[in-house]
Amino acid sequence: MVSFREFAMIADSDYDRTHRGFRGKHLLLGVSSNFTVLSLIVHQTVHQRNQPKGNSPMARVRTGSIEWRNGVPYARVTFKDATGKRKQIKRAARNKSEAKQKVIELLRMIDDGLERVLASHQMTFADLVAFHLTNYVQPPKYSPNMETKLSGMRSHDSMRYLVQASADFFRKRLLRSITYTDLELFKSQRLDTPTQYKRPRAVASVNRELSTLRRMLNVAKRNKWILTNPFNDGEPLILQSQETRRERILTEDEERKMLDLCTGRRTHLRPILLTALDTGMRRGEILKLTWKEVSLEERLIYVRAFNNKLMKARWLAMTSRLEEALKILFDHSPKDPDGLVFGIKSNVRSSFRWIKRELKLLDTRFHDLRHTTATTLIREHVPLQEVARILGHTQVQTTFRYVNSDIETARRAAEALNNAKKSNPLASPNDFQRGNGHTSS
Repeated sequence: MVSFREFAMIADSDYDRTHRGFRGKHLLLGVSSNFTVLSLIVHQTVHQRNQPKGNSPMARVRTGSIEWRNGVPYARVTFKDATGKRKQIKRAARNKSEAKQKVIELLRMIDDGLERVLASHQMTFADLVAFHLTNYVQPPKYSPNMETKLSGMRSHDSMRYLVQASADFFRKRLLRSITYTDLELFKSQRLDTPTQYKRPRAVASVNRELSTLRRMLNVAKRNKWILTNPFNDGEPLILQSQETRRERILTEDEERKMLDLCTGRRTHLRPILLTALDTGMRRGEILKLTWKEVSLEERLIYVRAFNNKLMKARWLAMTSRLEEALKILFDHSPKDPDGLVFGIKSNVRSSFRWIKRELKLLDTRFHDLRHTTATTLIREHVPLQEVARILGHTQVQTTFRYVNSDIETARRAAEALNNAKKSNPLASPNDFQRGNGHTSS
């Protein structure tokens, strides 16, 4: 049985608060076969500093109690949230003293307007998934000129797939119960789960799922549903260094053979490949290009923000062979400024696959042409920052990952070292001794 003195301690400890006071106090003592309850019902006026004149302050009712169940003390509070809905929070304690302290802390949190924090203790990962999908993973909305994304997500379809991976793993786990160890288990399970095509799952794919999960938990922390993001409680789980880097770039001979095969039914593919190789544009940017974005007089191509992944517009210059190919296309086009430069685009993928099979380049992707452009520019000593602007990257680190070292690069490095050694041969042992002050007698 809780004594009146213990009850008074609970009441008095929460009484002396600035600009606040009890409107009324009632003692309720109840006894049953398996628990004893002592509760303090406090009708407290919550004063708001910035409340408009003419509005009476709203009274907030909250109840704090100590409850015994099977010999275990529980701190319990009931309160009404901002919508008037009655809610209850319980906390187990090791003893009566700790239970009293927990009651005081919970009551104080309610007085400070943190009902949201209290409710977060009952929030599940499924609740977070629903909130994230509703508020973040939505189709994009653009400005009238279609140059600025106002809200939503361009990759909302693929993002739903990434969210589903963690949703299936954590399901209705309490959000605050998720630990760093749980994240390690999630990563391990995803790496051990084959893809739908029965192939090993790539580290890069799991890293994208982990990045999505980390972003969701950051949202939870920002809304005070969790105190800390468990990703920060241990060593980094997302390591790009563990990803398998692609080292596939085309040689000059492979480029030539690929372009030579663009004849007959596949003639339309030649200017597309030239654009990819000579500008580094993405496939989506190439296929969405219209004639009003091409200036043959200035030999420039304008990549609209709406047509690229990062919503950043940029200008690109044409090479001589690309200019010639585009002039031929324009001469045979309807001269419609809004018309697509490369016309129908439905068979580009199948034509490119055929060329790969013919040249036995099955490990080559269309995106590797973009990698080839970046590597070629670096070979010609174009600064990395300028290459990043050409490719439309906002971070130089991304461009650096595009630059591949191949056999040709390694041979040139060895040749450069050979030339350096010929022009500046190593000193002889006697020269070395003289340089260190040791002369032979």
